[in-house]
Amino acid sequence: MQSQCPKEFQPADPRTKVELHLLRRDENYFEPNKPQSAFHGVGRTLGSNNSSSTPSKPTVAASSITTAPPQSMGLVMDSTLPTTSIQIRFSEGTLMVSRFNYHHTIRDVRGFVDAQRPWFRPQSLS
Repeated sequence: MQSQCPKEFQPADPRTKVELHLLRRDENYFEPNKPQSAFHGVGRTLGSNNSSSTPSKPTVAASSITTAPPQSMGLVMDSTLPTTSIQIRFSEGTLMVSRFNYHHTIRDVRGFVDAQRPWFRPQSLS
């Protein structure tokens, strides 16, 4: 009887020896729990302390949420392409929601932030 290696376990170099140890069990297969979907629920701010009962910063009121202008400072969004909305929370607590195409990069988002808040300077998170 000749041994054959499944394609999934074949090494890049065919001269390499492959060792495969199998465990034979006489039990039924139980399907593992399905992984939970990510990115659902509510958002959290960076640096927030969830263990304390009193928040260190006041919560953001609904009036501080602003929507960015559609054609803001050079950001070109094509409405015929797929779009997504990105929420940006600034260190002073305001929240800005803007729409971007899928092809936009982090550099585009950073340029948008720089155009909207020229006084905004990055801060180190502790």
